[in-house]
Amino acid sequence: MRNDNNRWNVPVADKLIEFPGLTIRQIQPQRLTLISGAFSDVLNAAEVEHAFGWPDIATPAKNGSCAVRLRRDRALILDGGFHEDGWDVARGLAISDMTGAYAVFEITGVDSFAFLRRGAALDEKAPSASVNRMFHGLSAMIYAWQTDNSFRLHVTSPMQEAFWTIAQELAAATKDHTE
Repeated sequence: MRNDNNRWNVPVADKLIEFPGLTIRQIQPQRLTLISGAFSDVLNAAEVEHAFGWPDIATPAKNGSCAVRLRRDRALILDGGFHEDGWDVARGLAISDMTGAYAVFEITGVDSFAFLRRGAALDEKAPSASVNRMFHGLSAMIYAWQTDNSFRLHVTSPMQEAFWTIAQELAAATKDHTE
């Protein structure tokens, strides 16, 4: 069998990009849980009152968890309590632990939105109930996190190196255009 190691970048363990006004780092939430079903039941199961969409600024509830809306019947719960995987017959919910399924990146700084706009169609004046977006051809979840200069971006774990390669190039280009 031939050796194709040179076709792909070597995975980076501690992902960090820093420029003045822009920092991108990979983070690992404690738990990511995908819950699908009637949306009021999804929110009740997650013990949150609201699932954030675009351009809402997502903030954790009193219990430390937060929900972002993926579609009309599905939310991703960030750092929520434990939920048994599978079908919850009593509430009619499908529950899946997705902690290892997504790579999560935190993008902060005054140039963070400019960075994201270089890779995704984002408009703060065009709200959407969903945080799902395309980022340079990669399916991603993008939402503001706790402030208007801090964002989180999730890609499926197999796509994290592709995102990282794109992020390095875009971060340098963003820096060049914002100076």
